[in-house]
Amino acid sequence: MEGSKEKLDEPTARNDVKPVILTTHYYLRESNKENCFFVLINNAANMRGLVEKGKLARAKPDKALSLLKGVLDYIEFKDVDLVIETVIENITLKQAIFSEIEKVCPSHCILATNTSTFNPQVIGDKTSSQDRIIGPCSAHVMPFLEIVRTEKTSPQVIVDLLSVAKTINKVAVVVRNCPGFAVNRTFFPYTTAQGSHLLVHLVRLQDLIGYKVSIASGNELPKAYPDRTFVSPLGRQPKPDLTILPTVEESRRLVNIMPGSKPISVTDQEIVEMLLFTRRVVFFALDQGIVIRPSDLDVASVLRISFPSHLNLIKYLRFS
Repeated sequence: MEGSKEKLDEPTARNDVKPVILTTHYYLRESNKENCFFVLINNAANMRGLVEKGKLARAKPDKALSLLKGVLDYIEFKDVDLVIETVIENITLKQAIFSEIEKVCPSHCILATNTSTFNPQVIGDKTSSQDRIIGPCSAHVMPFLEIVRTEKTSPQVIVDLLSVAKTINKVAVVVRNCPGFAVNRTFFPYTTAQGSHLLVHLVRLQDLIGYKVSIASGNELPKAYPDRTFVSPLGRQPKPDLTILPTVEESRRLVNIMPGSKPISVTDQEIVEMLLFTRRVVFFALDQGIVIRPSDLDVASVLRISFPSHLNLIKYLRFS
């Protein structure tokens, strides 16, 4: 398989060229020579790190890097089978890129976007290749790939992306297109609930993903689900803004989770409600057919969101 990757602006996307996928030529397009050189150097260092950790055979990096070519022009994409766009979350920029690559790529080439925020169908709205558009949303260091299909994505394109997922050793789940898709949509409540048992703290996770992506996602989801979100009024002008004082006082109250150094008292019913608060969106996703089967969300919870499977929350959420 030949493939190419678009301009890489987020830290995780920059270094996520997998040695296992480099079995034939792989083009990495950047906007200028400096960026291109930087990304190639980063990927070389990343592969050497895998060798030092014993996760990659010593001979593989040299072979893989010999197949990775940095380019500055879309004309290099004239013979590729797959293009993955991974620019920052800017819908106008993404649409412009899709319009350009459609002119150069062969008619069978899959046009993919790595967006974790926008509707892939809207990204490809200015093309005449809606059946070839799909959204493989990579989880970088996690062994999971969320494949977002649109209403017009052809079955063959989905099958081809499942094959790619297998090649790069990621467990794939095919989901239907919707705001936040399946993973971000079910993960979003965790950002509003303290002590959600995540293995990676939310701030560290945002740092890993990239703040531009986190901010873009944070702006889009409240628009899509206004009845389930609270947009903080913090930062209003002029200062001091008396309207935000209730929000500040409530935040202070919630942070003081152990008044007088004593644990708060909660009932069994309150514990159940707190657990289900972050999981109720799962039922919405199932009812709307966002995933094919309930087990897809179970897999995503553990492999993508990194919900600790040993806590056994999933087994108490049995679906029929």
